Amino acid sequence: MSVNKDAGFSIVSYTGNGTIGATVGHGLGKKPKFFMTKNRDFAAEPWPVFSEELLGSNGYIYLNTTNAAATIANISGPTSSVLTLSGYNDNNKSGDRFIAYCWAEIEGFSKAFSYVGNGSADGPFAFLNFKPAWVIIKRTDSTGNWCIHDSSRSGGINVMNEQLQANLSNAESGTGGLIDFLSNGFKIRATSTDLNASGGTYIGMAFAESPFTTANAK
Repeated sequence: MSVNKDAGFSIVSYTGNGTIGATVGHGLGKKPKFFMTKNRDFAAEPWPVFSEELLGSNGYIYLNTTNAAATIANISGPTSSVLTLSGYNDNNKSGDRFIAYCWAEIEGFSKAFSYVGNGSADGPFAFLNFKPAWVIIKRTDSTGNWCIHDSSRSGGINVMNEQLQANLSNAESGTGGLIDFLSNGFKIRATSTDLNASGGTYIGMAFAESPFTTANAK
């Protein structure tokens, strides 16, 4: 594995054994809020993403599809030392090589978030306690694209209209107001169901523009 505890990020290579509930170390020293895995020997297998806090201890959602979240029986969430694997081919096929990318929250630098959409251009606010530089958002209760926004492509000027989708090979898109990056979080300005369906549930991960605990201090 390769680990950067200061950034809360690790990359783990492992060989699957096909056993439900098998574990593999992640090296972060604290529970990861997001982790994803990929079967390196079978290109057609999807990228399952796990987040105990946001999807439940046995919840997952695919990075490369628009699918809603689903659950796997008989597995539990990660601990401060290990990831728990399924027996599925996309996560733990016996004899296949896998890669896992793991993120733990670091105060003032990174945060996992969730919100409920209201279907209005005056959309929900997600509190992060820092100004984001990059966010990824996915609807979990229904189909929807993985939407990526960052301050670099938009020149740091609200509204952030330029959007990429992690599950698509499309060029960036976006017209009209989509999302505002604020000093302590972000606010949705779109009525698109990918970002803000009324009553829709959304999760994501954000990283700070100024990655310090006191990023908002003057």
